[in-house]
Amino acid sequence: MSNDTIIISSYNDFDNLAHSPSGTACIIPLLVLNNDLFKLQDVLGCYNPAFILKHPIEKILYICCESIHQGNILTITYDKFYNFKLLGNVKTGKSTCYLQLDFELENLLVVNYWDSEISIHPLDDDIPQESIFNLPSNVISNNRKNHLIDRQSESHNHSLVLYKTKSYQDIALVPDLGLDLIRIFSYQKNKLIPVNTYQLEKNSGPRYISVLMDHIYVVNELNSTVIVLKVIENDIINLEEIQIISTIPEDYTGYNTCGNICIDNTRKYLIVSNRGHNSLAIYHIDNFKLNLLSIKDCMGKTPRHFCFHKYTNDVIVANQDSDTIDLFNFSDGILNYIDKVNVNSPNFIVNI
Repeated sequence: MSNDTIIISSYNDFDNLAHSPSGTACIIPLLVLNNDLFKLQDVLGCYNPAFILKHPIEKILYICCESIHQGNILTITYDKFYNFKLLGNVKTGKSTCYLQLDFELENLLVVNYWDSEISIHPLDDDIPQESIFNLPSNVISNNRKNHLIDRQSESHNHSLVLYKTKSYQDIALVPDLGLDLIRIFSYQKNKLIPVNTYQLEKNSGPRYISVLMDHIYVVNELNSTVIVLKVIENDIINLEEIQIISTIPEDYTGYNTCGNICIDNTRKYLIVSNRGHNSLAIYHIDNFKLNLLSIKDCMGKTPRHFCFHKYTNDVIVANQDSDTIDLFNFSDGILNYIDKVNVNSPNFIVNI
């Protein structure tokens, strides 16, 4: 492993999740890891940390805590020894799953999966405050027992990316896993205004989006595909399909849902994680289209998340249900296994 420092979050309370992990609950759910350090960090009020966003300038982390009963956003600072200090804790919607700072670093946009609520939280000294805007949530909510069967019976927004148009308008793109939509909003600092939607194929289940210039890459959790879309800027923002490509082998008939999608540091390759097939699908980006290079064993079970090292471009995989972090060298589209670190129920990794 390189000297990059990474933070790994883990589930520590399975009972209040929309899904049911099969790994081992982690008593202390935050871990700092580099070549010289393996440091578990306990933070007051931190339960089921499931998404971590690093402030681009300050030594500040925003961590969302996931529960079908509520959601919380923790604001944490750290020193050179990676000692954590809690700066703030604000309530949000249910099953908080995604955080995004706006371009001006004035607001934190928050996506809550269970009730599909999107909220905007102004920053005061970089600390999120109570929301100033809430997109209406679902009228009903699935019960946890049947959720994996019923999750497309209603809206479930899963993530959000901001996109600046050629006319310098800020657009928010939100994949709705429940209704197979990409929602398009105009973001106007203190509110989101719906402007359009893009309908995907039924049972796609869009989860995350990666952006490359005027194209977006959407990983579809439920039908194991990536769809490539071009952003079209006319009187109204629209999306145009360029390509749909599978993340699993043609002859694979077993269970699979996709996890993360990420473009590498060179902007030449894209990787998607497969949960069930337990693999990483590796694509070369050629004039924005994807060419499948290989589908590699992730060396663990249920790769919920992965990221690239900032400097080496190596790949770190959070294999949630085998209780491992697995490390790979990645160069010129080729993935080679390096090592394994035992971590209970890892679900997210971020470079700091």
